[in-house]
Amino acid sequence: MPQGSTRPTAGRPRKPASQKILDGNPGKRPVAVLDFYKDKKVPKKFRKNVPEYLDQASKESDNALPKVTEIYRDIRDFVAAAGCLDYVSDMQMQDYAYLRRSYLECEHFNKVHGRIANGKRSPYVQMALDYQKASLYIFNQIWSAIVQSSTEVSAVDRNSFLKKMETRGF
Repeated sequence: MPQGSTRPTAGRPRKPASQKILDGNPGKRPVAVLDFYKDKKVPKKFRKNVPEYLDQASKESDNALPKVTEIYRDIRDFVAAAGCLDYVSDMQMQDYAYLRRSYLECEHFNKVHGRIANGKRSPYVQMALDYQKASLYIFNQIWSAIVQSSTEVSAVDRNSFLKKMETRGF
């Protein structure tokens, strides 16, 4: 059997901060609590220009789908509203935006050209599934950082970013 260091997700999952507070903090250690920003805007110290290379990825179907920079701004504002920009890497948000746009492009091609071509399944079907899986993996990392660090997750529930996720972005 191979031996080595511990796996990153192995073991019992950490209890969210909101659950620790409800249970009365049985460990008696101070609970790290992050509050959501009241105005739901990115604080000045985290406002950066969106990287230019993100829009170079969105060449196809420019008019029908949101640009990568729009998706990036949405996810950045979502994380900022949770007060977790210190805990989520900027590269994670960029990767999520790129993968989400790629998934939407594949779905757009499936809608335009059909899922079956010449009696075979379109290659965009499998590509869409791969992009969706990868973007969901990164979003779960972002979401776990938010859940572990904030006490008011319900305040994010009606965010415009989540509404776009429910409607698939277009």
